[in-house]
Amino acid sequence: MLYGGEGGVLHHWFATHDEARAHAASLPEGQRSYLLTYKHHFFVADRTFVASLGLDPDDPDWRAIGWDWARPADPTARRRLYAKRLAAMRG
Repeated sequence: MLYGGEGGVLHHWFATHDEARAHAASLPEGQRSYLLTYKHHFFVADRTFVASLGLDPDDPDWRAIGWDWARPADPTARRRLYAKRLAAMRG
């Protein structure tokens, strides 16, 4: 559900959550990253990609989940983001 954004956008892909998390943590403080999933893989994307999914990259639910879709700090916030993604897909 999190892979239908704009084409041609390069993301950093990882086989494990730990690798993706470490990469996201290594990015400069001002460079917000979002740890997302595709099947059994993980990728770190930027706010432009999140916006291309029809989601607001500044939505407070991202902070609530710790910007980590795979292992959200607040599963209820992730459910809200998921509902927003479904609504965006429906147009």
